[in-house]
Amino acid sequence: MYKKFLTGLILTILFFTTLIDTNVYAEKDLTSELKQNIIPIETTKSESGFEDLMPLKEIFNNKKIIGMGEATHGTAEFFKMKHRMFEFLVEEMEYRVFAIEAEFGGSQIVNDYILNGKGSIDKSLEAMKFWTWDTKEVSEMIEWMKNYNDNTGDDDKIKFYGYDMQEIDNDIKYISNYLKKVDSPIKEEFEESKKNNFNIDKMKNEFIDNKDFYIRKSSIEEYDLILQHMNIITQWENYNNGGADFNIRDNSMSENIDWILGYETKYYGNDKIMLWAHNGHITKDDSYFKTMGSNLKDKYKEDYYALGFDFYEGSFVAMPSTFYGKILGNLSKFDISKSPEGSYSDEMTKTQIPISFLDFNTSKGDKKLSEFLSSKVHVNSIGATYFGKLQNINPINEIVVKDSFDGMIFVESTTEAKRKATFEGELSDGNKVLRNNYILISFLIILFIFLFFYIIYKIYKVWKRKR
Repeated sequence: MYKKFLTGLILTILFFTTLIDTNVYAEKDLTSELKQNIIPIETTKSESGFEDLMPLKEIFNNKKIIGMGEATHGTAEFFKMKHRMFEFLVEEMEYRVFAIEAEFGGSQIVNDYILNGKGSIDKSLEAMKFWTWDTKEVSEMIEWMKNYNDNTGDDDKIKFYGYDMQEIDNDIKYISNYLKKVDSPIKEEFEESKKNNFNIDKMKNEFIDNKDFYIRKSSIEEYDLILQHMNIITQWENYNNGGADFNIRDNSMSENIDWILGYETKYYGNDKIMLWAHNGHITKDDSYFKTMGSNLKDKYKEDYYALGFDFYEGSFVAMPSTFYGKILGNLSKFDISKSPEGSYSDEMTKTQIPISFLDFNTSKGDKKLSEFLSSKVHVNSIGATYFGKLQNINPINEIVVKDSFDGMIFVESTTEAKRKATFEGELSDGNKVLRNNYILISFLIILFIFLFFYIIYKIYKVWKRKR
């Protein structure tokens, strides 16, 4: 009897031990497959050599457009990593064209700075219009570009472009200066019409009709560039008339990238370009609107590579806001202590590799990993404004990562992007700004509820007396 009991006990223990071991194995299985497929990255710091990035040469081989995203518009490590990646693409893969989510006209000022030394780094950052790029990290990248151009021949120089179209003041200046320079028949019409919401399409048609005249006075390259400035103004008008719709903006940005690549290929033989934007523009997924990345994927197919960025915990910079979009204060620093359990970054953190690259296309052979990449998981996604955890932890940020990106760079712990040297004042504590706002809202709601029931009570008392 005792032996039977002991045998049963041992078998029971072995059975449950097997279950525990199986669960542990299953839990570790995804982690082990991730470890086998990811490419560890040593550092986000620029000018650190490329030994750890060399496996990327095969992945990026034959790509014409590499779009690099960011999970926030204010993370230092994302900016540094994209700087380092562009160095790698320039020095190891012969990329010579860079384009950023910034104004087309304003970015021509940056291009003038890195090519000809015209202007300054401060004027370059200011010209791009967005506070997001007014940082130490972006200024260091631009200075690297200028230094590279200062030490290379004309055929190998880097070009800098913006592909956005939300502001047009610099486009107008470039057009105006060109028309004066070539003594254009429409220069007076253009100057006069600037004051009265000019009909850019009419002037563009006249510009095209007189193409030979303009080319004789300048060059075909300059003529095409000015015509593109006019196209930007048309896009700006469509965007504003269309209620600042994301579909219009992203379609315009993809058209501008197509133009930049075509222009550089035609005149300078540069047929590859790296893009810098938010994950939300780089993504191939068009579930919520037709993104820039999905437009590029439709046209360029496998020549477009969408590279997302994610993080597990850390700081970033954004404008504090309410959930309905009202800005609450100045630019602020926010902190996220951890990402949700089971999220993309949570699983990547389990590998204990703090910075890594995962190519989704070469990871299809591993069952657990394929299931993970094909399932909806949370990724961090924060733009220029932030109203708190609910903005980030919501169903919209649950995506099938392989449908959105071709690969992902993961940085476990991040810090906020640093303001440029001329920036005055310290960043506000964004978490505190939001907390104070929510306390105020809670108080007002409680006060409203109290007053509502107080008024009901008073009405009831009056009604009761009358009876």
